[in-house]
Amino acid sequence: MGWGFVVGTAMLLNMLVAGLLGTVIPLGMKAFRLDPAIASGVFLTTFTDMLG
Repeated sequence: MGWGFVVGTAMLLNMLVAGLLGTVIPLGMKAFRLDPAIASGVFLTTFTDMLG
């Protein structure tokens, strides 16, 4: 049960962070008048890999 809880919690947190960043990064880029479709995927993948 211990490992399953740890892995499940890590996966849940990683999905929550990815969802949050997937929303915040394009909005932030739009605030700086940048095209969110061009670089959001790169930033999202980088941050999710670093934090996950």
